[in-house]
Amino acid sequence: MECGNFVGVLQHLNASHLYACGSFAFHPRDAFLDADTLAMTRLPAVRGRCPFSPWQRSTALVADGELFTAVMADFKGVTPLIARHFSKGGRPDVSQESSPILLEEADFVGSALDAAERKVFFFFNEVAKEFNVHEEQHVARVARVCQDDVGGVQILQKKWTSLVKTTLRCLPPFAVLRDIFALPLPPEDGETTHTLFYAVFSSQWSLRPESAVCAFRLASLREAFAGPYRHFDAHTHLWSPLPAKSSYFGQCGLEGASHSKLEEVKRTFLTDGHVAPEQNGPLLVSTHHRYSRVAVMSVRAADGRRYQLLFLLTETGILHKVFLSSRGPRVIEEIAVLERGDHVTALALSASKGVAFVASWGGVTAVPVAQCSTHRSCGRCLLARDPLCGWSRSRKMCARLDQEREREKAKDQEPGQEERMVQLLEGGDVAKACHGEGGNPPVKNVVAGVNEVVRLWCYKPWESCTLKWTSSRIRDLLPRLFIQSGDGSLTFLANADTLDEYHCQAEEDGYTETVASYKVIASARPRSMRPGAGAENDWTTIGVGSTSSPPQVLCERRSYEGRLAGVALVLTTCICFLVSVAILACVRRKSANCHEGTSSYTQDDKKHDKVSEPRVELRQLPDKQHLTNTPS
Repeated sequence: MECGNFVGVLQHLNASHLYACGSFAFHPRDAFLDADTLAMTRLPAVRGRCPFSPWQRSTALVADGELFTAVMADFKGVTPLIARHFSKGGRPDVSQESSPILLEEADFVGSALDAAERKVFFFFNEVAKEFNVHEEQHVARVARVCQDDVGGVQILQKKWTSLVKTTLRCLPPFAVLRDIFALPLPPEDGETTHTLFYAVFSSQWSLRPESAVCAFRLASLREAFAGPYRHFDAHTHLWSPLPAKSSYFGQCGLEGASHSKLEEVKRTFLTDGHVAPEQNGPLLVSTHHRYSRVAVMSVRAADGRRYQLLFLLTETGILHKVFLSSRGPRVIEEIAVLERGDHVTALALSASKGVAFVASWGGVTAVPVAQCSTHRSCGRCLLARDPLCGWSRSRKMCARLDQEREREKAKDQEPGQEERMVQLLEGGDVAKACHGEGGNPPVKNVVAGVNEVVRLWCYKPWESCTLKWTSSRIRDLLPRLFIQSGDGSLTFLANADTLDEYHCQAEEDGYTETVASYKVIASARPRSMRPGAGAENDWTTIGVGSTSSPPQVLCERRSYEGRLAGVALVLTTCICFLVSVAILACVRRKSANCHEGTSSYTQDDKKHDKVSEPRVELRQLPDKQHLTNTPS
């Protein structure tokens, strides 16, 4: 990987050519590509068009055939550079002045174009020096340059004279910018341009995964760059606010400015204020996920109102689809896109294809922006709160709004047919809106023996609902008889008190929908209570449902009597085996001791026996005949 060629910049330069630049084993090379044949025309090596290392983030955009880049321009990655390349109209290429205070350890994140004012924004993080604190504090910045800047005459030749920067402030301590997305919107309140910048922030001091999302208006950025500004003192290395606004800081057309004015421009490029977020606070704060990429889609709902959908990608490769409503943010979908350890490089949306593209070092993954068909009932479709989906009364299904609109246009239906698509994005009476559409699932029979464990499964039909079990005979499912697990399943022992019909219901905002229904019935009596009955299996697993789809019901029947008999038999066998082993070991131990005592009997022991043993004198007795012939 260290010697690979990673593409850092790929842009449409014009209608006929693409521009590509890659790391080329830490020696960047670039080329023009024909848009039709992809024929390559190599360019001479130029510093500052793409980074040396694939680990260094960079940003680039093309405006009127000119390339604007913000990269690390050296091998070590310590020299940030904002530059314009392929300048037109005889203008020279320009870059920023080589002052170290202009960009303090910058980490570039993104860029955007203000076409109305012909200005370019660059978003990045850097170390803030204006606070005069001992510990380095990282802050989010946005820099702005004029698209037609050509530099000065006497000083700042081929350097930016319009480069200024300001601070993006979301919510303390979320100050580090992770990603940004520019969303153009239709004009509002007479504005000619209405653009929102959605940004993801994290904290440099947080040890747990957390992040915040803020939105900034283009008008707020323009207002911040209007001033006032701070002035840098080269002798004290301190920043001090200027007393009044200036008419030329950050302005275009300073190529003919005087020497003294350009000297003032070199030391005054940081605004004294900051850019405040929309609604003066974050749109979303997550204390469990650290987001690394963001993309936003503007959607027109069935009632004509526009809503925003956020697509947030976590560092672990999970894509969150978040709906921004007046009631607050709502995660309506969560998709695991990448494997752990894969490095995310980009997130992009394609409105025409209806997919979100997630790019990583392992490849590119396409994820549908909406999966309306997974909501199989009217209530589930409406409670998903997805502005891309709606319930079609004519087709009795949850469908994409844009696809239904195209379908109605193709059929040339009369106006008003679009009202058949039902949505409740801001809340409402779901039962009334659905008119009883959807129905209840069929009741499934579960056969269980006495004192057998029964487990009834139930799954959440949508993420934000809560599951509740009810019984037709038992009003309250007592904890001493029933166990409701975190996965929604219900477990209990089958007996005379629990043989009943059970219903799993999903609830949200006063709406209740039955997800699954079971009827637990008793099986035949055990063999001991029914003479002549055949033996039954101790373990039985029953799956209810077709084999072509995942089973929705799984009942485990466990006979405790059979299991106890089996355990007793195994325990008896083990005890007999252990006793046999002990007896055999004892016999072998005694035999070994006897053999050892015999072999250790030595000659010294024999001598000792001769000395110590008592003397016994044996005399031969006369035979019986001799004794009779001898006189007394």
